[in-house]
Amino acid sequence: MSKNGLGTLLIFNRMKELYEELQAYLLENFIQFSSRKTEQDRYLFSIDGKSYELFEPLQWNDDENPVFFDEAFTWVNDKTEYDRYIFKFGGCWYWFNRGEEKNIKLNRVKYLGKVNLQEEDLLLPCFLGVHGPFEMLNSCGSYKDWVDKAKFLGIQKLGVCEKGSLAGAFKFQSACKKEGIEPIFGMEIPIKDEKKDLLFSVKAFVKNEQGWLNLLKINKFLNVDGNGFTSIENFIENRNGLFCILDPKTIRFEDIPVGWRTMFAHQFYYQLDTVIYEKEDRDRWYLENLKKFFDSKIKPVAMCDAYYVEKEGYIVRNRLNKIAGVMNYESKNQYFKNGEEYFFELQSLFNENDFERFLDSFMDAVENLVDICAECNYTFETNQRHLPRYIMTEEERKLYSSNKEMFEELVFKGLEEHIDLLDKYGEDVIGERIDREIDVIEYGEVEDYFLVLRDIVNWCRDNNILLGAGRGSAAGSLVTYLLGITKVDPMRYGLLFERFLNKGRIKVSLPDIDTDFPGEARPRVKEYMEQRFGVDQVCSVGTYGTLQLKAAIQDFARLEKIPIPLVRRICKILETEKVKTIEDFFKTACKYEEVKKFLNDHAEMFNCLMLSLGQPKTSSIHACAMMIFPDEKTLYEWCPVRSQKGLIVSEWEGLELDEAGFLKEDILGIEQLDKFTDILNLIEEHYGKRIDLYKIPKDDPKVFDFFQKGFLGDVFHFGAKGLSSYCVKMQPTSVDELSDCAALYRPGVMENGYHEEYLLRKAGERECTYHVGTEKILNSTYGLFVYQEQVMALMHELAGMDLVTCDTARKAMGKKKIDVIKSLEGQFIKGYCDRYEVTEEYAKDFWEEIVKASSYLFNKSHSVSYSINGYNSLWLKVHYPIEFWSVTFSRAKAEDYPYYINEIRRSGNIQIKSVDINQSGANIVSDVKSNSIYWAFNSVSQLGDVAQQELMEERTKNGEYFSFDEFIDRFNKKGSSINKSVVENLIYSGAFDSIEGIKKVTDRERLLLNYREKKNIKIDEKKDEYSIARDKGKKDQEWWWLLQQKRKSGFCFFDYKYLVNKYLSPIVTDGGLGTPYFVDGKQVQDEDIVDHYTNHVMVGGYVLNIDEMSSKKGQYAKITLENNYDFIEVVFFPDYWKERRDILLNSKKTLLVLNGCVRFDSWKKKNTITIMDCSEIIQLNIV
Repeated sequence: MSKNGLGTLLIFNRMKELYEELQAYLLENFIQFSSRKTEQDRYLFSIDGKSYELFEPLQWNDDENPVFFDEAFTWVNDKTEYDRYIFKFGGCWYWFNRGEEKNIKLNRVKYLGKVNLQEEDLLLPCFLGVHGPFEMLNSCGSYKDWVDKAKFLGIQKLGVCEKGSLAGAFKFQSACKKEGIEPIFGMEIPIKDEKKDLLFSVKAFVKNEQGWLNLLKINKFLNVDGNGFTSIENFIENRNGLFCILDPKTIRFEDIPVGWRTMFAHQFYYQLDTVIYEKEDRDRWYLENLKKFFDSKIKPVAMCDAYYVEKEGYIVRNRLNKIAGVMNYESKNQYFKNGEEYFFELQSLFNENDFERFLDSFMDAVENLVDICAECNYTFETNQRHLPRYIMTEEERKLYSSNKEMFEELVFKGLEEHIDLLDKYGEDVIGERIDREIDVIEYGEVEDYFLVLRDIVNWCRDNNILLGAGRGSAAGSLVTYLLGITKVDPMRYGLLFERFLNKGRIKVSLPDIDTDFPGEARPRVKEYMEQRFGVDQVCSVGTYGTLQLKAAIQDFARLEKIPIPLVRRICKILETEKVKTIEDFFKTACKYEEVKKFLNDHAEMFNCLMLSLGQPKTSSIHACAMMIFPDEKTLYEWCPVRSQKGLIVSEWEGLELDEAGFLKEDILGIEQLDKFTDILNLIEEHYGKRIDLYKIPKDDPKVFDFFQKGFLGDVFHFGAKGLSSYCVKMQPTSVDELSDCAALYRPGVMENGYHEEYLLRKAGERECTYHVGTEKILNSTYGLFVYQEQVMALMHELAGMDLVTCDTARKAMGKKKIDVIKSLEGQFIKGYCDRYEVTEEYAKDFWEEIVKASSYLFNKSHSVSYSINGYNSLWLKVHYPIEFWSVTFSRAKAEDYPYYINEIRRSGNIQIKSVDINQSGANIVSDVKSNSIYWAFNSVSQLGDVAQQELMEERTKNGEYFSFDEFIDRFNKKGSSINKSVVENLIYSGAFDSIEGIKKVTDRERLLLNYREKKNIKIDEKKDEYSIARDKGKKDQEWWWLLQQKRKSGFCFFDYKYLVNKYLSPIVTDGGLGTPYFVDGKQVQDEDIVDHYTNHVMVGGYVLNIDEMSSKKGQYAKITLENNYDFIEVVFFPDYWKERRDILLNSKKTLLVLNGCVRFDSWKKKNTITIMDCSEIIQLNIV
C-alpha cells in the first residue's frame, strides 16, 4: 500500500473512531440524535432539527501536533455546509455555528433537544436537591447549568436546598423563570441537639409566604445570632409553612427527636437517596440507617442530594473542597439524576425477589415528591416596590403637612440659595426645568428617596464630613443640586436630567444616586443611618468574589503540585494578554507554545476548572451600597442576611435587591476624600481658616498650568499615568475641557482614534466638520461625539424625538439591542428629514454614525463631577503644596514615593529632609516656615506602629533626644519595642545624623558599632549585612550606606557620576559609537541627544522595576532605573537579556551602572537606553 493510501486509511479509521465515540457520548447523555455518513465521507448528526458535521483536528505535518485553530483562535479546518461544527477538543465535546469561524464561541455538547429515555414513564416532573453555587466550594455548576438540564429532562418544578444559606435564592428564581420552570426554595438546615451534643441537618422547603418568613428567621439564627447551626427548639418553633425532610445521611434513626417520630410525624418526611459512597464502611452505615427509616412510619420522598450537574462533576467538587480546606465523604453519584437513573439505582438496593416492594416504595416516594412540589408555590414578587418612607423630625412635622410638601418646599428653598441661576438663565427656563424634574420624581413616587439622601448629606456637612461633588447621572439633576445632594450646577455644564430619570424609566428602574464619602467616615455615616432610620431597618449589601481564570489556575495548580515558577509564568502571559474568558485562554494557547503545552499536559485540570469558573468563592461587603428597608417589617423579614465583620449584610447582591423592588443607598467610601479632609485640617491648623472646596474659583490659571504640565501626582482621577499624559497633550483651560479629557481617555474612544482626532481639531490642524443641524450641540467638542447626552440632545433637536424616547434609544445603542434600535430608526430619519430637509440617505447615514458612536460614549454628568473633584484636588496642591504632599506621603505606597518626589523637584521648591529622630512623626511632618517636610517614621523598615508610638510618646513626655547614647539609655527598659532592628534601621536611615553631627554617611558606622558594643549584641556574621559588607570591602563606600538608607527608608540621593566613573571603563567601542559619556536622568531625555555625534552614554540608577516580556524572538526585558528621582528605561532585547537574565532578574532594589545606546521610543514618545554587544553592566548590592 502506498504512503498516501496508508494516510487516507488512518484518517478514515480515526474519523470512524470519533464517530463511534460521539455516538456513545450522546447515548450516555440521553441526547436524541440520528447519524449518518455521506458519500463524500462526511460524518453528520441531526439533533433537535440542527445538522452537525463531525470534524477531527487538522494535521499540518508529521512533526506537529494536530490543531483546530490558528494563533488568532480562528478555525483552520475545512468549512462545513451544514448548521454546526462538532468536535472533541481538550477532552470535551464542543459545537459552534457555521459563520462563527473567525469569532468562535465554544458551546459544550449538553442538553440538546429532548431527553432520550428508554422508559418515558420514568420522566419525573420535579426535582428537589439542588446544591447550587452558593453552597460555596462544595458544588459545581451555575444555576443556568442546573436549569438547562432541568429543562432538558422535562422538569417542571426545581428545588434548591443549599446548606445554611439562602444567598442564591433570588438568582435561582431568575434562572428558573427564564426557562419557564417553577422554583422551589429550600435550605439544608444544620441543627444541634444540645442534650446529645449532636449535629445533623434537615431539608426544609417553602410552601407559602409564612414558610418563607420562617425560613428567614431560621437563616437569621444560623448566620447572625448563632454559629452556623440552630437549635431543635428554634427549628420546631419556625416549622410552619415548611415541608421538613429528614436526611438519613446525617442522623441515625435512633437520634431523631422522639416528638418528630410521634407528635409531628405527619409533618416530616425522609429523603430516599440512592447515594453510593466510595468508602465501604460509610456506605454500609448509610444503607443500614436508611433501612430503619424505610421500616418506620415516616414517609419517603424521591430526593437525591445533587452537588454537581453531571457525573464528571465529582472530581470538581473534590478539588473545590480541597481549595476550601474541607472534607466530605466522597461519592461519584451525587449528581442531577433523571427519573430512569434514579429508578434503576433504587432498584439495586432491593433483592431481586422484592421487586413489588421496590416498585411500591418507588411509587410512594415519587407520589410524595409530586405532592410536596404541588404545594410549594411561593415566589418572590418582582413587580412591586418596597421603598423606604422618610420619617420627619419633630421640627419638620411642624413645618410640613406631608413628605410631598416638604420635598417641594426644600427644592424652592434651595433655589433661594442659588438665586444666581435666575439671573443667568431666566425664571422661565429654571421654573420649567424644576417643574419637569419634580413632575417625574413625584410620578415615580420616589420623593422620599431624595429626602432620605438629603438628610444623610446634611448630617455629614453638619458634622464636618466632606462629600464629593457628585457621581453618575444624578449630577444632571437640578433638583439634586438645589437639595444640596450634589455640588454640580447642571445648567452651567449643559447636563440632561432625562439621562438620570424620566417617565419612561422611573416606573421600571429606581433612581440610583451614588454619593462619595470619605472612606474613614463611612462607619459613622452607617451609624447615623441606623440611629435615624432604625437599627433593624439598615444593613450593608453583600457581594461575592468568584473563581476567575487566573486565580482558578493558581488554586487548581496548587492541588496538582505543578511547579510554582511555571504557574507564575503562565499567569504572567495571561495577564499580559488580558485573558478573562475561556475563549481568550484558548486564543492565548494557540499563540504561545508554552501555554499550549501547559494546557495539553494538564487537560483534566482545565476541564475541572472550566466547570467551576464564575462560581462564588468568598463572601464580602459591597464597597458602597447600603439598604434602608421599609419600616412595616424588619430587615430580617425582607431578605436573608448574615453577620460579617461586625456588620449586618444582605445575602442578596445589589442587582437582586433592585429586582425585588428595594431601593439601595450608595454610600461610597473614597480615600481621596479622606485625603482632602486631612489636607483641609492641616490648612486650618497652619493658617487658622477652613476652606470650602465648592466655593473656590474654577478658572484659576495656576491650576490649569499644572494640568498642562502634567503635575498630577495623586490628583483625584487625573493622577492615573495615561490620563495625565493625555492631559498634557490636550492643554485644558477649563473644567469643560477637563471633562472632555476624562471622557476621551477611555478604551472604546481610543481604539477608534477619536482622542487624537480631538487634539488635532482643537489645535486647528484638522478642520471641524458638522452634519446639518449639529453644530450647536457638537461645537464644544469640535464636531465629535463625546457624551451620551450629546446623542440624546441630537435626536431631540434634529428629529423632534421626546427626551424619554431619546434615553430609550441611548440605552438600546449602548447595550446593542438591535430590535429597539431598528424600531426607532424610522422615527429619527423621518423627523430629521422633515425638520432639516435632508435626504433619507443622509439621515440614515448619520443615524448609523450615532449608533456606532454610542457603544463608547461617556456619561457627561459623571465626567463633569469627577473633573470638578480633580480640579479641587489640584487647587489644593497648587496653593497649599506642603499640606498636600504631607498628606499624600502619609497615605502613599512605597513604590509611589519616587514619582511623587520627582514631581516635587520639578514643580516647586519644597525641601524634603531625611528621617530625623527629633523632627519626624509617624506620618510626614511639615514645616511651613522653612517650606520643608521631614520623612516619616512609618517609612522606616520594621519600625511598626507600636515602636513609632513609643518613640514619640517618650519624646513628648521627656523632651527631645540630645545624643545617640542618651537615646539608647532612655529605652533601656524591659518590654520596650525599640529593639535591635528598630535602632539599626534608624541608624541606616540617617535619623541620628543631626543630633550626632554626622556629615559623611560612612560615619554612621560609629553609631552602629557603638550600639552593638553597648548593648552587647550577638551577631551572626554570616547573615549580618554590615559584617558581610566589611569582609567584602564595601563598608567604606558611601554608596553602600546610601543604599542602606534607600532600602530602609525609601529616600536618599546618590552621586551617580562618581559611581559611573569609578566602576565603568571609559572605552572606545569598535562600533563607531565613540567614547561613552555620563548623563543623568534629565539629560537622557534631551531632545538632541539621539542626534549627538555619539549617543553612547553611561548612566546609573536604583532598580525600580523589571518587566520581563515575551516576543516571537524570545524573552526580553525593560528595567526602570530611578536616577535621583528621574527615570531611565533600559531595554534588553532577547539576545542580550538571555545572557544576563539570571543575574539581573533579581536585581530589584540594587544599583546598576551601565553604558548603552540612546534610542527614541516612538510609541512612548521618550528616549530609552538599549543594551548592546559592547555594553558593560555593574551591579552594586548590599551583600
